[in-house]
Amino acid sequence: MVRGSVFSKVLRLGKWSGLRLFWSKAFRRKIFKKQEVIGEAVPKLSKISMPVIYPSEENHWESVATFNPAAIKLDGKIHLLYRAIGRDSISRIGYAFSEDGVNFKKYPKPVYEIQFDHEPGGCNIEKSFVSSRWGCSFGCEDPRATEIKDDSKIYMCYVFFDGKSNPKIALTSIYTHNFARKWEWEEAKIISPPGITVKSACILPEKVNNHYVVFFRIFPSIFIDFIRDLRDLDGKSKFLQPKHMIPPRKGKWDSLKIGMGAPPIRTREGWLGIYYGVDEKDPYYRYRIGAMLLDSKDPTRVICRSDAPILEPEPPYEDRIAYPCGAVVNGDRLYVYYGANDKFVCVATAYLDEFLDGLLNHSKTF
Repeated sequence: MVRGSVFSKVLRLGKWSGLRLFWSKAFRRKIFKKQEVIGEAVPKLSKISMPVIYPSEENHWESVATFNPAAIKLDGKIHLLYRAIGRDSISRIGYAFSEDGVNFKKYPKPVYEIQFDHEPGGCNIEKSFVSSRWGCSFGCEDPRATEIKDDSKIYMCYVFFDGKSNPKIALTSIYTHNFARKWEWEEAKIISPPGITVKSACILPEKVNNHYVVFFRIFPSIFIDFIRDLRDLDGKSKFLQPKHMIPPRKGKWDSLKIGMGAPPIRTREGWLGIYYGVDEKDPYYRYRIGAMLLDSKDPTRVICRSDAPILEPEPPYEDRIAYPCGAVVNGDRLYVYYGANDKFVCVATAYLDEFLDGLLNHSKTF
């Protein structure tokens, strides 16, 4: 596993004293132990003991934060495209791959970045635009990646933010045969409506009725649009439209806002959507992770949804944020990759069949 020098230094900082002890007590355990699903058992993810990606002082572009990763499985490997912030406050996309889903090797340069034609931002940003500690960071944020085999392409949605106007959804793509070989991305275009803050966009891995299915968040809900041709979203005259909605739930752990975290995964029970939610009654407004099942033929129909989080941030190093952007199935296990405290990339796992059984037993159709 690649280890950055910054991580060792973080452990020596005063406010992080005792973190070594915390890890040794809380996280040094076997994570792949099967758990019996009993009755109304809540489905849970088991956390890997330490972050798998973290900042590196050796690379200026990722020296401050590395988090919120897209994930895809390709050619027997798990690939992450993660958001990285450097000392210049620019968000870029870094890349890492793994044979086992836990031990990652990082590429030394950004694989995607935005060239600004002006000095980005300034720190006089509306608070409504900012949902993380990095309010003065600009560039490409929080990627989600989807392989569409029929197109021989990998599509990447991300949040474009210049610090001056509201965050927007941008879309780019790369031919699958070039991925992790030649980083020749298609020119990005804005696909969300102008004047509206839109985040958390991802594309279903398969077409439905010959249409692409795009999920995105306009506060406080998940919205879904069906697009016959992604090229029609030209950023000038045609944009994503909020045609279908999955809302927050009053009185639940996800009552304030929700967003799709990772592109849904096809399973025997339907499309498994890993999403994030915030509770309006939570004084810390923690980002927690939940799961839902969508109908395999009609992904706008929710079959069931977790009545409790499947993963919560734990102090000290996760603080109040566990934010998923990627999930894959590797063998018989589900791996969920998430940003912890807007700082690190972490991963949690579960046996897929047991997780699905737990979700169905625990949740109720609504």
